[in-house]
Amino acid sequence: MDEELVRLKSRAMALSSTLGELKERLEKGRIDEGRYADLRTDLDAERISILSELGNLIKDKDGDLYEVTQLAIEKDEEIVRENLVKVAEKKKWGTEFINKIKEHKGTIMSLIAEGIMKVI
Repeated sequence: MDEELVRLKSRAMALSSTLGELKERLEKGRIDEGRYADLRTDLDAERISILSELGNLIKDKDGDLYEVTQLAIEKDEEIVRENLVKVAEKKKWGTEFINKIKEHKGTIMSLIAEGIMKVI
């Protein structure tokens, strides 16, 4: 199962990087808004797939983290971040990890995967 989590975390990190690059291209005028929307839709499908797989891995082991994966599919990153911080505090994962969550920019999927690694 650890291999699966590492694979999902790697996919999440790659997706986050791709999303950042895509947004940068839009801001610099390298792609138009229509193309950005098309690509963003594809990347959102990948994001949902990763989060669904993460949820399936943790579903029967930790209801709190499962809830965070479901929020990440449906809600704004800031709401997800706040909930992940609450879970980390409840589970006493330490100040370093909590600060990492609070300071993280971009998609939070890789940190959700890291949290799941702490449970599994």
